[in-house]
Amino acid sequence: MDDRWPVRIDLGRPGDAAAAFARARALAPAGPLAEDALAREAEALVQAGARSDARARAAEYLRLYPRGRRGPALRVLGGPE
Repeated sequence: MDDRWPVRIDLGRPGDAAAAFARARALAPAGPLAEDALAREAEALVQAGARSDARARAAEYLRLYPRGRRGPALRVLGGPE
Protein backbone atom coordinates (compact mmCIF):
# COMPACT_ATOMS: atom_id res chain seq x y z
CA MET A 1 0.00 0.00 0.00
CA ASP A 2 0.95 3.59 -0.45
CA ASP A 3 2.88 4.72 2.64
CA ARG A 4 1.04 8.07 2.58
CA TRP A 5 -2.33 6.59 3.60
CA PRO A 6 -1.62 6.36 7.34
CA VAL A 7 -0.26 9.90 7.16
CA ARG A 8 -3.56 11.11 5.72
CA ILE A 9 -5.32 9.79 8.82
CA ASP A 10 -2.65 11.23 11.13
CA LEU A 11 -2.90 14.63 9.43
CA GLY A 12 -6.62 14.84 10.00
CA ARG A 13 -7.61 13.70 6.51
CA PRO A 14 -9.42 10.45 7.29
CA GLY A 15 -11.92 10.99 4.47
CA ASP A 16 -9.07 11.08 1.97
CA ALA A 17 -7.56 7.99 3.58
CA ALA A 18 -10.89 6.12 3.36
CA ALA A 19 -11.15 7.00 -0.33
CA ALA A 20 -7.60 5.78 -0.92
CA PHE A 21 -8.31 2.47 0.80
CA ALA A 22 -11.47 2.08 -1.30
CA ARG A 23 -9.44 2.71 -4.47
CA ALA A 24 -6.90 0.09 -3.40
CA ARG A 25 -9.69 -2.46 -3.01
CA ALA A 26 -11.20 -1.52 -6.36
CA LEU A 27 -7.86 -2.01 -8.09
CA ALA A 28 -7.28 -5.46 -6.59
CA PRO A 29 -10.43 -6.77 -4.87
CA ALA A 30 -8.94 -10.24 -4.47
CA GLY A 31 -5.40 -9.01 -3.86
CA PRO A 32 -3.33 -9.67 -0.77
CA LEU A 33 -4.03 -6.22 0.70
CA ALA A 34 -7.80 -6.15 0.11
CA GLU A 35 -8.72 -7.42 3.57
CA ASP A 36 -6.58 -4.86 5.38
CA ALA A 37 -7.68 -2.07 3.05
CA LEU A 38 -11.34 -2.77 3.83
CA ALA A 39 -10.70 -2.75 7.58
CA ARG A 40 -8.67 0.45 7.37
CA GLU A 41 -11.36 2.06 5.21
CA ALA A 42 -13.96 1.35 7.91
CA GLU A 43 -11.68 2.78 10.61
CA ALA A 44 -10.95 5.90 8.57
CA LEU A 45 -14.67 6.43 7.93
CA VAL A 46 -15.29 6.40 11.69
CA GLN A 47 -12.64 9.07 12.14
CA ALA A 48 -14.20 11.07 9.29
CA GLY A 49 -17.56 11.01 11.08
CA ALA A 50 -19.21 8.82 8.45
CA ARG A 51 -20.54 6.32 10.97
CA SER A 52 -23.18 4.67 8.76
CA ASP A 53 -20.67 4.17 5.94
CA ALA A 54 -18.19 2.78 8.45
CA ARG A 55 -20.79 0.32 9.73
CA ALA A 56 -21.51 -0.78 6.16
CA ARG A 57 -17.81 -1.39 5.47
CA ALA A 58 -17.49 -3.27 8.79
CA ALA A 59 -20.45 -5.49 7.87
CA GLU A 60 -18.91 -6.11 4.45
CA TYR A 61 -15.60 -7.05 6.09
CA LEU A 62 -17.32 -9.50 8.43
CA ARG A 63 -19.22 -11.05 5.53
CA LEU A 64 -16.10 -11.44 3.37
CA TYR A 65 -13.66 -12.33 6.15
CA PRO A 66 -15.63 -13.94 9.00
CA ARG A 67 -12.39 -15.19 10.56
CA GLY A 68 -10.31 -12.16 9.58
CA ARG A 69 -7.68 -10.85 11.93
CA ARG A 70 -9.42 -7.46 12.16
CA GLY A 71 -12.79 -9.09 12.87
CA PRO A 72 -12.98 -8.43 16.61
CA ALA A 73 -12.51 -4.67 16.21
CA LEU A 74 -14.91 -4.50 13.29
CA ARG A 75 -17.57 -6.57 15.10
CA VAL A 76 -17.70 -3.82 17.71
CA LEU A 77 -18.00 -1.20 14.98
CA GLY A 78 -20.56 -3.18 12.99
CA GLY A 79 -22.73 -4.07 15.98
CA PRO A 80 -26.10 -2.54 16.79
CA GLU A 81 -26.14 1.14 17.67
